[in-house]
Amino acid sequence: MKADALIIAVLLPVAAAAADYTTCSHVIARNEVASIQADLDCTTAPDTVSFVLENGARLELNGHSMTGNSSSGAVVCRGRCAIAGPGTVSGYGRAIYGERGAVELSDLVLVDNDTSIDVVGRLTASRIVANSNRYGVRASGTMRLSDVAVSNSGGDGILGPRIEGDGVTVSNCHTAISSTGRVRLTGLTSTSNLYGVVARRIVLTDSVLGAGDPDVLSVRRPVLVDTVCETSSSLVRAPGGFAVGPTWGVCAND
Repeated sequence: MKADALIIAVLLPVAAAAADYTTCSHVIARNEVASIQADLDCTTAPDTVSFVLENGARLELNGHSMTGNSSSGAVVCRGRCAIAGPGTVSGYGRAIYGERGAVELSDLVLVDNDTSIDVVGRLTASRIVANSNRYGVRASGTMRLSDVAVSNSGGDGILGPRIEGDGVTVSNCHTAISSTGRVRLTGLTSTSNLYGVVARRIVLTDSVLGAGDPDVLSVRRPVLVDTVCETSSSLVRAPGGFAVGPTWGVCAND
């Protein structure tokens, strides 16, 4: 019985150590938790990163804000990491950058940063508001989004090879959503973007798209379920890549 009890004790998970922070410019060790305990003004530290998260680390904002400058980054993830709010990140050149691995974000407001989110790897984002000056949300791997709003981006609002999720809103961007693969979303709202959704495959359910030219642009015929859009176009192969082809006949003004 004593031997069995010892085995059970060894197998039980051990909670990661948490440390409180009230200043900028820290490296959070592997599998540790950083807990912000005050609003952070990092504007006087140019060309730096406010928090570097090693693999498995987690940053908790606890309702506080982080303010930086255009030559700096707020958070860099070196592998798998998590950043949780509620909290606000503003004024940085790049708010959140993932070097590799997988980044998980929740309950964040990212405002007036040049770039909101840029991940080399997979991205999972829930309850995010990203209002950037240049670029919105980018990932090189699969992107899973839930209750994400992206706006005022000088470039693409959301960019990735595979984008899926629900409750996504994109407005006032160059291209609302751009993908080299498949976009599969429920409850997408795309308004006042130069282009709507551009992808090889598009599957939209319970969505509303308007004011794009076109709203839907795809290589394969889009699948639209209970979805409203104004115009669509096909993407056809052409020398050097693709060209805009005929409409798909799936939107109101096709």
